[in-house]
Amino acid sequence: MIIVDASILIDALFSRDLERYEKAMNFLKCVEGLPLYAPRIVEVELVAVARRLGYKADREKLLHLTRKFNLLKEEEIFNVALYVADRIHPRAIDAYYIATAILTKSIIVANDRLLIRNSRQAGIEAYYLIEEYDAVMKRIEELRNTKDYEIL
Repeated sequence: MIIVDASILIDALFSRDLERYEKAMNFLKCVEGLPLYAPRIVEVELVAVARRLGYKADREKLLHLTRKFNLLKEEEIFNVALYVADRIHPRAIDAYYIATAILTKSIIVANDRLLIRNSRQAGIEAYYLIEEYDAVMKRIEELRNTKDYEIL
């Protein structure tokens, strides 16, 4: 299972940095059909960051990016996020992603260096896509080939 951070979705929306855009798009194509998870707050984060960066599309178009995600609601992850916050002191949003990874036994892939560092500190397998692209793609292929990996 894979947690996809909003940073990947934002990079897939904007082609201002071609390398980030291409890696995000290729990654999203590669994970099609695999179980993707995120805390539901990813929708708030996605809209807020997209608007801050000047993306004018309607909100529903933005939220459509998460349609294939299994979104965990706050009541499902709050207590674990609180535990993570108390234990490793990450940004609040990172605690939600880490809690989601713990509860779903997922890896995290993001273009957010601090989220990756905090995730690793919490013992989560995490990849910084922009710098670890080849390792991410190899890991996704391994996950695809794992028999007990449930495909949606």
